[in-house]
Amino acid sequence: MRSGWQALAIAALLVDESQVTEVFDPSALDPDNLPDGGDIGRVCAKAREDSDVILAHMEDSNPSGYLMAAEMGEGMAHGKAVVYVYGGEDKYRARLVQFSDHGFTDLAAACKYCTGVK
Repeated sequence: MRSGWQALAIAALLVDESQVTEVFDPSALDPDNLPDGGDIGRVCAKAREDSDVILAHMEDSNPSGYLMAAEMGEGMAHGKAVVYVYGGEDKYRARLVQFSDHGFTDLAAACKYCTGVK
């Protein structure tokens, strides 16, 4: 799951800092230097709790998406805007749209949408 989509999304989201001021990217975490006692689950849960929007991308290299689906569901349960990006016509990937507020097949379009969510 290292296609580099996170860097593309962050660049798109931070174009206008009056819209988006902070982005949390769990793939950028150093597992040997984590806050909160080194528990990556707690660090990510805190970031989701503090967020306005959760951007979930089901890239082709993600073998199942189970954790991502759980994170999307948690976000919805806490009233967060959940934006889901999926590619292709894979019915499994498309079914995960039910755990989001908005589904996109294009990352750039999803990021543009995210910049307007408050």
